[in-house]
Amino acid sequence: MDKERKKQLRGILFQHLDGITLCSTIATFYNKGVTEFILKNKTFSIQEILSNYECNAGYMNVSLRLLASQGWLKREIIQDGEDVEFQLTDKGNIGLSHAPYYDTFNKFIPFLINIDKYLFDPNAKDIQDEFQNLQICLDTLNSNAPEPGSIKWDVSKHLEGLLVGPILVAFGMSDYFLESLENKSEINLESMGDKLPIMDSIFRLFIYLKWIVIKNNKNYFSEEGLFFIKRSTAYGVTVSYLPTFSQI
Repeated sequence: MDKERKKQLRGILFQHLDGITLCSTIATFYNKGVTEFILKNKTFSIQEILSNYECNAGYMNVSLRLLASQGWLKREIIQDGEDVEFQLTDKGNIGLSHAPYYDTFNKFIPFLINIDKYLFDPNAKDIQDEFQNLQICLDTLNSNAPEPGSIKWDVSKHLEGLLVGPILVAFGMSDYFLESLENKSEINLESMGDKLPIMDSIFRLFIYLKWIVIKNNKNYFSEEGLFFIKRSTAYGVTVSYLPTFSQI
């Protein structure tokens, strides 16, 4: 893999981390009507938000700054530092219009927090169905092959990150793929997938992401798959905050 491709994949990894951080915030904004307020008003102050919605001023400030860090809002201090004004950007207009997607994925966070308990559970069929629905949702979002760097691409990588982050951390902690990584050996998907519903869904996701490829009727990690699997620890700190994010 050349340096340019590694740089691109590192960029995706950071988008994954952004998605883990942002998902609950955007979903909460959507459910509380804040997203609609922002899309309608375009320019607003924190005080206007606080006067219209019952919320914690500190949390609201942090949440809006998260959106600003994505380039979705512009931030300006006004009234001698007593208030902060935000302006919705074109990127933010597109991004926040996808808030229902974030809400759908956010509902799966309680399962993702405990994904390590479900990986090897042969009775996790209900969770498998939910997981597959999210993959269908992700596929719908990617249906028109969004251009890398576009807002739709960013949204897709955010939601992709929310799914793969906890999974990669769980695999990293269990050394589950250690032998396949060290020896670049075949991954036997059928034997594991038949017995473990969630594992079957994860393999399908990895194939969809092209992290697993088929060579001579055998399954192996692709270069991209190896890149992310080997960097599972990079997701650890952000994933550890999922229980906190889910309480927003």
